Amino acid sequence: MGERSSQYWLDLHEDLKDPEFAAEYTRVSAELRRVEICKHCGLAIEGDRPHGWVHLEGEQKGLHRCALDPYGYDAAPASEDCSFACRGYERPLDEPH
Repeated sequence: MGERSSQYWLDLHEDLKDPEFAAEYTRVSAELRRVEICKHCGLAIEGDRPHGWVHLEGEQKGLHRCALDPYGYDAAPASEDCSFACRGYERPLDEPH
């Protein structure tokens, strides 16, 4: 999913003034997001794959990274592979260096 234009956000802001649209937008958004347990730190996280995960509790509440030493683990559920930026990422054997 690419970046959204400024016009997209201006249009959404206008659309959200309609109470029926706002209610449906809130309902659909809630269905798309889910709560899981982080595979690295064991705390509750919320999010989804395209947008990323954030902690719902602990020192890193609202942040993507876990409060672990060494630092560098991204919040993610056990059902997903670590992203390239995560310290837990394991390079596939066929991936070039």
